[in-house]
Amino acid sequence: MELEEINTITVLGAGNMGHGIAEVAAIAGYDVYMRDIKEEFVQNGYESIEWSLGKLAEQGQMSEEEADAALDRVTPVVDMEKAVSSTDFLIEAVPEQMEIKKEVYGEVEQYAPEEAIFATNTSSLSITELSEVTERPERFCGMHFFNPPIRMPLVEVISGAHTDETTLDLAGLHRQPRARPTDERGGLDRPRRRRKRRGRRLDDEVRHGPADG
Repeated sequence: MELEEINTITVLGAGNMGHGIAEVAAIAGYDVYMRDIKEEFVQNGYESIEWSLGKLAEQGQMSEEEADAALDRVTPVVDMEKAVSSTDFLIEAVPEQMEIKKEVYGEVEQYAPEEAIFATNTSSLSITELSEVTERPERFCGMHFFNPPIRMPLVEVISGAHTDETTLDLAGLHRQPRARPTDERGGLDRPRRRRKRRGRRLDDEVRHGPADG
């Protein structure tokens, strides 16, 4: 998969981080499905995006037309099949508990396209362990967004033990990626020299412009 082939992004979780990631993706031009377990959660997230886009337009960081277009690209949903069946890139931002995340990925795998890439927005859990409950550990990585995503263009791209190079390259998604070594429990317990070299190369050479102002 090439970056240009990514058209639809799914964000699982409509809380502060989830709706922030969804907003950033919509501003960047992607069609976004934002999913949570209750209608009130996704509606609250959607209204937060609407408010934030309105503020950006009010402050002159985008036009009202651009804000409206970004909002139109966000679809709030509860049904998992609808949220993931046409996705190209899935970003999971559910509560930071391993068992909850594993359960979510078990459900996601029932509906997600085979070629879709999965990313988890974790800063503390093992990317490798999470990837191994899916059927695509090579297309699984960590994407640790900084809060609030709309103001912080940096995203930390984290490799699991099975993550392939293409997945890491695609995980920039028009942000400013910063790679770090293969994780254990989300950390640096087992660094690999190749990943270290690649992390420096990403820092020095790969720079996608920020999606927001």
